[in-house]
Amino acid sequence: MNRKMVEGHEGLLTVTKLMNTYSIKFKNGVINLLEGFPGCGKSYFMMNDFINNTARYTDFYNEILNFKNRLSVVLWVCDTKMLMDSVINDYPLIAEAKKKGMLIEAKESSKLKKLLSEDNGTIKVISYQTLSLLVKDEKCNNLIKKYISCIIMDEFHQLFNYYYDFKSSNLGLLISKLNSLADKVLIIAMTATRQPVDRYQFNNNNELNISNVLNDRLIEKLDRYFIDSKKYYHCGWNMIRGIDWDNVKKNRLKVLIYTDFISIERKYKEYLETLGFNVEWLCSPTAGNKYPDIDEKTGEIVERFEPTMSDDQMQLREYLIKNNELPVDLDILIINSSYQTGWNLKDKDEKIQIVLVDSNREDVHVQAVRVRHDILFCGLKWSNVDKEGRMLYSNGTSKQEYFYEKGQERQWYCDEEGNLKSYDMYVEIPKINLPDKFVGVKISDADKKHIVYNYAFAPAGKSEANWIDVKKDLEKQGYIVDTNNRNGTYIYKAGQEIKKDSKKVMKKMNNFELLKEWLLNEWDRVRIPITEVRDYLDFGRKTWDKVIKSEEFSEFIKTNRIKIKTIPKMGKTLYFTTY
Repeated sequence: MNRKMVEGHEGLLTVTKLMNTYSIKFKNGVINLLEGFPGCGKSYFMMNDFINNTARYTDFYNEILNFKNRLSVVLWVCDTKMLMDSVINDYPLIAEAKKKGMLIEAKESSKLKKLLSEDNGTIKVISYQTLSLLVKDEKCNNLIKKYISCIIMDEFHQLFNYYYDFKSSNLGLLISKLNSLADKVLIIAMTATRQPVDRYQFNNNNELNISNVLNDRLIEKLDRYFIDSKKYYHCGWNMIRGIDWDNVKKNRLKVLIYTDFISIERKYKEYLETLGFNVEWLCSPTAGNKYPDIDEKTGEIVERFEPTMSDDQMQLREYLIKNNELPVDLDILIINSSYQTGWNLKDKDEKIQIVLVDSNREDVHVQAVRVRHDILFCGLKWSNVDKEGRMLYSNGTSKQEYFYEKGQERQWYCDEEGNLKSYDMYVEIPKINLPDKFVGVKISDADKKHIVYNYAFAPAGKSEANWIDVKKDLEKQGYIVDTNNRNGTYIYKAGQEIKKDSKKVMKKMNNFELLKEWLLNEWDRVRIPITEVRDYLDFGRKTWDKVIKSEEFSEFIKTNRIKIKTIPKMGKTLYFTTY
């Protein structure tokens, strides 16, 4: 689908068209901040029109000095390895990666001078960390000023995020040297979310000499990707469980999920696989554990590296870099901060229509939406809420003062400038949709765990739900949760009779029919240990083994696409699963 034909895009411009239409030029001696929505064409403009027609966008270069004729004087700085790899993949003829070791080792000799001065016909692609180590050395810093004419800083806001998050003195030094670099080198910094930059400026008396390339009026003229519906959730699990996954399957949609932590990536994958989806998560290829080992040839103790990702995950990462879309057989991709910048999901068939962002940071809310077309739904996290779920002003952990206007049920917050403002947005707290099979029958402890894991939503102020939360949610919907019944816990509507214990009814059936009936009519086809089913149906071990090893049962599960198997990394426990 041509997005320019979609309603809402009419009259909006790419960065290239905007720069040409309004004859915008970069300035010397300042940090040129090029701000624009994800997908508006910032990187494309820089790598194509700007590099080829440098004189058109500056007052201090003529056509002879266009950067296309001297690519080696350009540094492209990236925040992640994913971004570096993507730049190299997208522009293989004009961009070349320069690794930290290569440059740092060279700084002690004439090698760096040769590396920077040689006309090798390629843009040098490096990381912020590498650049910070280079400018830390005064000789190296002077060589950059002498031999580099332009530094393009991609995902500029990340430099400040890393500085704050990791308390990096090297990155702090790099930030402090930006003004002096700009006096000698044309600096162009690109971002879609300038809040971290503004935060630094606010806390440091606007020490950086930043010049906005586009004002707010021009930024609003830029093209972008639209979201049909957007909701906020105060915790990630509410976001995940709040999706109508049956509808996702029915329409054969694909989903992109972002979360901050690898441990959460793994948990989401496990949960979504129980729903029958093909899911994979990715992290940085450099994430892993170092451990001592003995070299077989020398017998010496050496340090080995065990990557966090498997070979299959590494291959998927390479596929994403080269193809900018999900493999056909992958339903859901889960990523973390290593992938929030630097790559795009072009998704030519436009199957990715749901993006879930399990992060409080507003800059991530924008950057994590890597899908390069309009989408139907985006879920975002906003954890700072009151007990009613009202979104409070400062997202995340920082606190603000709040005020209530006397005599009115209206809340106000105090912004950074001390002004009182109204704020009446609420996070989405879905209601539990309990399957009928749990209504009117005895609920075992295993059932309770199953209900909490698969259907429960955490109330405001909690990150995960428990059985008490389920009970309160059901009671608000008119259910009676009878925990005082001498026979156990039952859930039913007022006036509804409790069904006879299903086990007693089913015992009248023969053993195979009993198991068959449960799998077809009561099982929700979510992965479950076979021992739980055996205990629920009150089978003895011998009876159970006889049933599941029978030819009749083998034919039945094959016909109904059911398997009995172990789950990787979950021990020897056998599960009923579907395929």
